[in-house]
Amino acid sequence: VQAIHNKRLRWYNSAIDRHGREGRVAEALELLQDMITADVEPSDVTLLIVALACINAGRNESAVSVLEIMTERGVKHPGLEIYSSALIEALRAGDRASAAFLVEDVRREIVYPHELRGI
Repeated sequence: VQAIHNKRLRWYNSAIDRHGREGRVAEALELLQDMITADVEPSDVTLLIVALACINAGRNESAVSVLEIMTERGVKHPGLEIYSSALIEALRAGDRASAAFLVEDVRREIVYPHELRGI
């Protein structure tokens, strides 16, 4: 059962990330809702990918909301709490340069390794 859940989680994460990178945040958010409806619990990485999609589309307030939800539920991934806090601060301050740097850093340090491990 866990293997099936992980496979579905990987599919959703990949699809959400693809939509987010292409600036289709509405589709990314719709997939998140579909995921929840299908009883596939979003991981920290899922929520991070959704927040990155929001940032990519210039929806910084939405990104902050997603990051706060992730933090409030208890971040399980090491290092992600620090990244999410730093992103929230940069977005609230309107510091696009820092936010852009953090987005690339978090993709390199957290999102890509998760994709390689198939989580």
